[in-house]
Amino acid sequence: MNCRQLALSVALLATSCATTQVAEPLSEQHAFLHRFVGDWSMTGWGLAQNEEGRVPFSGTFRCKPILEGRFIQMETEGTLGEDPWLANAIVGFDLDRKVFQSVSVTANGTSLASQATGTFNDARDGFVVSRESTNPATGESRTIRYEHRALDDRFELSIFRQADPPEPIGFYECRAR
Repeated sequence: MNCRQLALSVALLATSCATTQVAEPLSEQHAFLHRFVGDWSMTGWGLAQNEEGRVPFSGTFRCKPILEGRFIQMETEGTLGEDPWLANAIVGFDLDRKVFQSVSVTANGTSLASQATGTFNDARDGFVVSRESTNPATGESRTIRYEHRALDDRFELSIFRQADPPEPIGFYECRAR
């Protein structure tokens, strides 16, 4: 996905989620997204670029509400192993389709841009989004699942490669700074 396609995706996402809802109060799902708002310290691990082993992540996660609180903007900055990591995502909830939607872009070695769609997960106090991706090293197509879980004093992001059973490929914990 190039920058023009990403900009169009963000515009379409914002339009599909916000055009009929601006006058309405925030939904339960929109209010839930606000649990992620804040300035957080982020630690965890992810797979190395070549996917041969886990590497540590350390950095910051900043999240703020945008567009009348119907979306949140997530900014991540840190290091994955020895490599710098920058990412930005916009997440919202589409009341008509009853799904969470996100669009994100990273500025690391792969400069990945992606879109994801998913559902509210009441049992785990979180939301799950999935996206199709291609491994830049192998060209293999795969589905990646992101589980965002809000807890009392922190939140967690678990990332899985869709398989049977699902294969963990990242885990991150965020605590208030």
